[in-house]
Amino acid sequence: MFVFPVYLNCHSYYSFKYGTISPEDLAEGASRRGITTLALTDINNTSCAVAWISECRKRDIKPVLGVEYRSDTNAYLYTGIARNAEGWRELCELLTACSLDGLPLPQRPPEMEHVYIIYRPDAFVPDALRPYEYIGIRPDEVNALFSSHMRAQLDHLVVWQPITYEDETGYKVHKLMRCVDLNLILGKLDEHDHRWSGRILGEPRSDR
Repeated sequence: MFVFPVYLNCHSYYSFKYGTISPEDLAEGASRRGITTLALTDINNTSCAVAWISECRKRDIKPVLGVEYRSDTNAYLYTGIARNAEGWRELCELLTACSLDGLPLPQRPPEMEHVYIIYRPDAFVPDALRPYEYIGIRPDEVNALFSSHMRAQLDHLVVWQPITYEDETGYKVHKLMRCVDLNLILGKLDEHDHRWSGRILGEPRSDR
């Protein structure tokens, strides 16, 4: 399994009705823990990019930009991470083109030259991955790899640890926002509706 030296799936509160962390708090939390590179991948949103770069530079953190693409029904599609400024343009162009034309995001993104694309095993994964496409594996999914067909794609697996909230309060707010988005009471919220979430920088939740 190839490990990128960075958390690849961080959400700020610009991931509307999902994320709970300000760009300042996200960068500060990383700085306190000695993290020097962090990828911001808000859901179908690029509005936090400038603030994110600014907050990271204040703390000597390398800011990485990306987008987590989701369907109109909130189903995870893939995450794009820009390798450089041209890659950021490619990611923004995909999001903008679909938005302006009123089209759904494609199940698989078009070919790009300056990005990394990350799929999830419990969502759509192409049969043949492009050289820059990977599959994100959460730490609790590693043991299942021994009996998985993905063993044949070890060079295309990366560690996947989402960051959406910082503490127990943030976790509760996240769940409430998911209820608002889905028009549900808290007792009806299914784990599927917030299973992508995670605490800042991989700290375990006390309710597990």
